[in-house]
Amino acid sequence: MGKVITKPGSRLKNNLSFLTISPQLKRFFGLMKGLKVIIWLFASIFVLSLFTGCSEYQKLVKSTDYALKYEKAKEYYNKKKYSKALTLFEELLTIYRGTTKAEEIYYYYAYSHYGVGDYILANHFFTTYSSIYPMSSRVEECDFMAAYCHYLDSPRDVLEQSNTLLAISELQSFVNRYPQSSRVARCNELIEELRKKLENKAYRNAMQYYSMEKYNSASVAFANVLKEFPDTERRFELYYMIIKSNYMYGKLSVRSKKKERLQLAKDNYIKFADKLASSKYAKPAQEIMQKVEAELKLLEEEDKRLKEEKSRSKQ
Repeated sequence: MGKVITKPGSRLKNNLSFLTISPQLKRFFGLMKGLKVIIWLFASIFVLSLFTGCSEYQKLVKSTDYALKYEKAKEYYNKKKYSKALTLFEELLTIYRGTTKAEEIYYYYAYSHYGVGDYILANHFFTTYSSIYPMSSRVEECDFMAAYCHYLDSPRDVLEQSNTLLAISELQSFVNRYPQSSRVARCNELIEELRKKLENKAYRNAMQYYSMEKYNSASVAFANVLKEFPDTERRFELYYMIIKSNYMYGKLSVRSKKKERLQLAKDNYIKFADKLASSKYAKPAQEIMQKVEAELKLLEEEDKRLKEEKSRSKQ
């Protein structure tokens, strides 16, 4: 029987056969390689165009061709590239001051500040436009935009609200000056929205007093919300919170003040009972009233007992 001769390396070759890359996998790697090339190509084009664009813009900024700058500034503005437009319009204001073109440049300049979100400066330049060009057909628009910038600068209702009050004042001023304007309805919507923000702020403050167990301050604050915002959707809750705050204030008071303060809770319940009758706060308010009357009764009995003991001690 003859020997079986194994060629050198044949076993190793057989053992490594599992590493063979399939045609499908080869195609996948080929596609990935091609994709990398495409991505690199597009990235290169983007970077190149970016640098080219920057280079062209810098040349434009340094240029003394002001007619070209004016056209390009409007082009940037129309493409919403407000930062670039702003730089060009700012220089053009100086160049064209006193000319017929200055009015339009100033108009675009104000709107460019608005476009970049600088509402304080936008307000300033819209207002200034109206004072410099009082006969312009754009005065009403710019007066509205000045007020609208104050609206946009109003903070969230958890923050201090002086800017909100200013915005309401400016929008109301616009309505008073232009009562026939088509923008009056929009102004009224914005004023209503801002007043809601003030209401939310006042309500939060009142609830904070209550959570801090400053019940007398809470009662006053809830009443002030009602007074300032009589049409509020929260009015039923506010009636209830006034009664509840009065009750808690009286309940936790010293003995000598307790009766007087609990009586205030009772008086306010009587005042608001009819208004609360159809609301979800009717039952909770009645439950508080029951507690108030129970405590007042105990105080009366206590006072009566003390009076009798005092009378007996004198005999």
